[in-house]
Amino acid sequence: MRKEASMDQWRALYDITDHLKQMEPWNLFFDTDLLCIQSEEAENIVFVSIMGRAGQCFGYTVYEGMEGLADFDMIATADHSGLPMDYLMYEQSSLCCYWGDREEVPPPQKKNITALGRKYRGRGQWPYFQSYKRRYAPFTPDAREVDVMIRAIGQAIALVEEMNRGQLKANFDAGDALWRIADPVTGQWRSEIAPLPYRQKTYPMLDLADEVLKKRLQLKPMIDVCLIMEFAYLNGAVKDDHEDRPVNPLLFIVADEDQEMILSMNMLSPKDKEEEIVLGFFVNYVLEYGRPDMIRARNPWILTALDKLCEDCDIAVEEENMELMDMISTGSSLA
Repeated sequence: MRKEASMDQWRALYDITDHLKQMEPWNLFFDTDLLCIQSEEAENIVFVSIMGRAGQCFGYTVYEGMEGLADFDMIATADHSGLPMDYLMYEQSSLCCYWGDREEVPPPQKKNITALGRKYRGRGQWPYFQSYKRRYAPFTPDAREVDVMIRAIGQAIALVEEMNRGQLKANFDAGDALWRIADPVTGQWRSEIAPLPYRQKTYPMLDLADEVLKKRLQLKPMIDVCLIMEFAYLNGAVKDDHEDRPVNPLLFIVADEDQEMILSMNMLSPKDKEEEIVLGFFVNYVLEYGRPDMIRARNPWILTALDKLCEDCDIAVEEENMELMDMISTGSSLA
């Protein structure tokens, strides 16, 4: 059950966010230079990324836990993965603050600003907050998330102050990170420079436990077909009475490359597992039509889920040539 943040929480978040903005931390950090905040519980870590060094898109992002760090890595390595950035942005879970224009501020947050008597003027001066959660549309943070942001940015400010005074000097290019660590006994905070832990996203690899079914798939004839598979977000917000925030519909799309024809377009619910949707299509297709001689995909959910089965069924897999799928997922004509 969603619990909205109180006005006291919003006041504290605006206060601390305004304080951070006055310090212009983007002059010290690139968005890949993480500030690590570890509370008394050793496993409770959040990571803060400061945006704006390039002179645009000013703000900060808070990633929770090691899964959050994996999401950060996914975004930071987007140039190498080949995955569309609009897909990656909705695949992550994070808490973001942006300084933008008045028109960009969600209506509920405009009401908060008015109720709190805050005054913001001009382009790029209005703070607004977004909670990103995979499978859901960006939404105003709830009470727990606002509290996470308050605590994280409060400690990030301490690190910025020490950097400004020259007390901390980190070599981010060498893998350093700035840390604020709470003593588990006294609760007192200290700052230090230590390596950034490494965490990549992992994806489930599937295999068929039913050996009879696997043999049936292997015995199906090979057909001269190249299937292209992709996951794509619709970048929309759909209200679901069973969810406490709008859903961002995720599509599983399969196309025939030679025919330039969509074979399947399946909309997932937030509870559906990508790997199971991929496996279900693969098994049904092979049983009905035969083994395609090629599958093209770039999404790791697809590649990892089908890796073992494609090897067992002698089906080639390639990660390139996704132009057709880019046309489909962006709504371009296939004519």
